[in-house]
Amino acid sequence: MLAEPAAPPPPGWWERGWFLAFLLVAALVPFATTGLPPLADLPGHYARAAVAAGIEHVPAWQERFTYRWILVPNLGVDVPVALLAPLTGVKLAMKLVVMAIPPLTILGFWTLAKAATGRVPPTFAATVALAFSHPFLFGFVNFSFAVALALFVLALWIRLGKEDRFLLRAALVVPFGSLVYFAHAFSWGLLGLAAYAAELVRWRQRGEGLPRTVLMATVSIWPLMLPSLHLGGWMVQRGIEGAAAAPTSNWVLKANWLLATLRDGERWADTLPIAVIATMIGALLTGWVRVASKALGAGAVLLLLAFLGMPGTVAGSAFADMRMAPLLFALALLALDGTSQGARRWLAAAALGIALYKLGLVTHSSRFWDAAIEERLAVLEAVPQGAAVYMLHGPTQCFDQWSLRRTTHLGGYVIADKQGFSNNSWALGSASPLRLRDPLASGHDRDPSQLSRLDNCGPLHFPQFFDVLERFPREHYEYLWLVDAPMPPGYNEFELVAANRGAMLYRIKR
Repeated sequence: MLAEPAAPPPPGWWERGWFLAFLLVAALVPFATTGLPPLADLPGHYARAAVAAGIEHVPAWQERFTYRWILVPNLGVDVPVALLAPLTGVKLAMKLVVMAIPPLTILGFWTLAKAATGRVPPTFAATVALAFSHPFLFGFVNFSFAVALALFVLALWIRLGKEDRFLLRAALVVPFGSLVYFAHAFSWGLLGLAAYAAELVRWRQRGEGLPRTVLMATVSIWPLMLPSLHLGGWMVQRGIEGAAAAPTSNWVLKANWLLATLRDGERWADTLPIAVIATMIGALLTGWVRVASKALGAGAVLLLLAFLGMPGTVAGSAFADMRMAPLLFALALLALDGTSQGARRWLAAAALGIALYKLGLVTHSSRFWDAAIEERLAVLEAVPQGAAVYMLHGPTQCFDQWSLRRTTHLGGYVIADKQGFSNNSWALGSASPLRLRDPLASGHDRDPSQLSRLDNCGPLHFPQFFDVLERFPREHYEYLWLVDAPMPPGYNEFELVAANRGAMLYRIKR
């Protein structure tokens, strides 16, 4: 007589709807009392959205920019902000959309876990920390928004695949997968890798041999691959500007990106939860933890292999390998379950501890950087509407650069709030609807001309601080804005207008 199959464990408290609701609300806390969420690159996105909403009415923008909505795979938050801005204004629309990304990501992780196993694993809460990852705090909001969308598409892909509803899956995934692609191409690539891994597992579990498994998984992924037709033409159009660098063999850098998955403030504080997450995954070797979802586990492994061979820039997306780390860890966590009810409770407690710890850190750092940004923006009160301001940030690379500075793209506030111009915009070419009308050959009208280094340190592609002061084209600007940098002696062509501990504003004498 066959033995009765083991009954599934009863639902844990981490599977309850009230727990999900608690985490979603808690994820709104870090930015609830700030201005714009203090993310490093966000002022650039804010400027782009402001120009999109008002270029027809601002002569200073018409002289410097062109803006034309085009179908490119980098529209992320641009579209929801543009839809919301007529109701709320651009700034509040940007804040609301960006604030929604972490809760949307957390809900996506929950949905994906339910689709993969029918249950929510006790490790789920730890993914809350990964919703506030290094790429998100860096301000890669188009990418982060697209990853959140991709989680729901991946959940749909896995659920309908398990139910053998392939026609319905194709009908839904073609439009929704394309939506992810146009939000951000690299996020769509990660979705494709994870979905392919799930297909490999599905065909293997059907008893197919390895060659046929690879073949059938490759064929089955076609509904997600249709945007590659657009991507090919877009990359040809971009040419060298969108080329990928060669795969890196700098294993120290790769290891550092994994450790920096939750980078924010202090190194020890940010790596502590990563150590706990790694311990959870490593517990597979002890027998206390098992793989409950082979599809998600295979996705984590495939992303890890891709991460190891990934160049630093892909399709114009800088820090491509760094962006992969949070999703890699998240899939690994969601694939796990405890082998006993006691192990599940311990995993759930550790995961909740990670979530609350990270939320506390991000709330603290957000308030700190929000105050720092407001202090540096205060000197701009003396700048008239429509003025051109050259921003120069002081060197930041001559000390431990773990702390993620949020002041390097503040020129975006000159564009958005002062309806003026600053050297902050990214030169994305055909990857952005926003372009400079007559870009300077010297590059002193766009990123990264606002960044600088000293002679013996810092990224070599950054200009030297003193060289910038000597060479930036005074005739194109009315003001010089030094952020976290003093004015060296001997520059008599600048007249001090306003100053505080964080910034100095000078009028350029004519």
